[in-house]
Amino acid sequence: MGASKAVFFVLLLFTIIFLTDAVEVTDEDINSPLVSYLLAKLQQLESKIMVRPNIRTTRQTTQKPTKPPVVADNKQCNCQPGVVTYVRWGNSSCPYGTDTIYSGVVAGSHYSHEGAAVDPLCLPPNPQYLKYNPGYQGHVRVFGAEYQISTGSPIDQSHDRNIPCALCQAYGRTNKIMVPSRYECPPGWNTEYYGYLMAGGYPHKAATQFTCMDRSLEQIPACILLLSCSAAKVPFLARFKVVRCGTAELENMNILSDQRPPQNLLNGAVWQACIFKVGDDVRQDMLALQIMELCKNVFHQVGLMLYLVPYRVVATDPGCGVIGCVPDCKSRDQLGKLTRGSLNDYFYDKFGHGDSQAYQKARANFVHSMATYSLLTYLLQIKDRHNGNIMITKHGHIVHIDFGFLFESSPGGNIGFEPDFKFTQEMLDVMGGKNSDSYKEFTSLFVRGYLAIRPYCEEIVSLVTLMLDTGFPCFRKNPIEELRARFRPQLSVKEAVKFILDRINSAYLNIRAVGYDVIQEYQQGIYCNKADSQQ
Repeated sequence: MGASKAVFFVLLLFTIIFLTDAVEVTDEDINSPLVSYLLAKLQQLESKIMVRPNIRTTRQTTQKPTKPPVVADNKQCNCQPGVVTYVRWGNSSCPYGTDTIYSGVVAGSHYSHEGAAVDPLCLPPNPQYLKYNPGYQGHVRVFGAEYQISTGSPIDQSHDRNIPCALCQAYGRTNKIMVPSRYECPPGWNTEYYGYLMAGGYPHKAATQFTCMDRSLEQIPACILLLSCSAAKVPFLARFKVVRCGTAELENMNILSDQRPPQNLLNGAVWQACIFKVGDDVRQDMLALQIMELCKNVFHQVGLMLYLVPYRVVATDPGCGVIGCVPDCKSRDQLGKLTRGSLNDYFYDKFGHGDSQAYQKARANFVHSMATYSLLTYLLQIKDRHNGNIMITKHGHIVHIDFGFLFESSPGGNIGFEPDFKFTQEMLDVMGGKNSDSYKEFTSLFVRGYLAIRPYCEEIVSLVTLMLDTGFPCFRKNPIEELRARFRPQLSVKEAVKFILDRINSAYLNIRAVGYDVIQEYQQGIYCNKADSQQ
């Protein structure tokens, strides 16, 4: 959001409810740091205060729905045919089991305008205009919205960030309500989402209404700052509207550099994010991702269900580059700071109880992607696997990013502190434990992936050999010999299986993986799951 777009929204960080009659709450009480602090320390309170407020709920009735409803706690229900629409504020996607009509951005009146409109808007990404004159349209104006959250709050990382929203459609529903000061659903209702009660600040002239903001507090970057390659080593995130077309289509349209593409072409545009990085040689990332692309093609040819996202990286100059973002995901660091729970707690919260179809599908996605990235982390010896470099998609896949340390390089002066790949207790818990079918599937996929890629050892070695003269930090002594040795080409299939199973057992709950997370939390503030650190 540029400087000309003033904020109007979201300063008040909710209310609390006691299990007694209503009491008077003053402005001083609402703005007390204690109220914000209670969010992160809910489990430590011994009083009978319920904190995390605001549920979007929909009413169920007794006839068959046109589409299956979201059923809480595995209880069966029949619902009358019907459709309910609602806005999910603070999140760009809709809950599982509902349809996303569109994703947009939150907007509304300026916070200083008296007599302005009260209700917030969820603006779609491609607005259409009727007749109008350039400039302000009379006395009604719409401005973008930002989170305004006090410093020191457990959720202050969202401060000054633009707010997304999504228009959702739920089937088999007849009514919807927003329940303040509760996060549990009343009997006979389904929880659509819950979060924080927010509104404009009380000193502001413009009136607003209380809004249930999703607990994820998803963010849209407010601006982008571009620096030259001589600037500090800091990444910058940008979002662009992208139209996919080939050279022939561009030539047919004959668009000049100072012309705007036709509107019919822009209607198919999608938002895509990328990171401008300075101070890192992203050519190492390009090498790692090229090898991953090769492996992905091999897995596809042999029919292995291994999930891999070789995102795009372009080196623009020595020490500079553009890195594509993996869509619809958050880092484990972000999830940890938002929820303060384990990875399995997050899966339960997002996908439902362990027996639900959504949870089982997300667990399968996690296992398939975990096997892929664990195998490639071992083969390429990718290091620096802290929770900021591990992403979780909205479907439960695990995705690794940032391959600045691989082969013979590692943080801390190339001491090789981390194990062959990261496999912590919370990852095992998502699988259901070591005796679970999911863990057996993980081991099976890991072994089959290793056997599938072994015949292509020399192709991978040749690709790496071409880069030896670049002087990459990852090439120090004998990278080619060590890479070839990890494929064990001299072993029989049976011997190779035993070898790779030993690698899995070596990485399983390895204390060095947890130790590295603890170090990164202490030095960089990157989230570390306390249960892992106590294993």
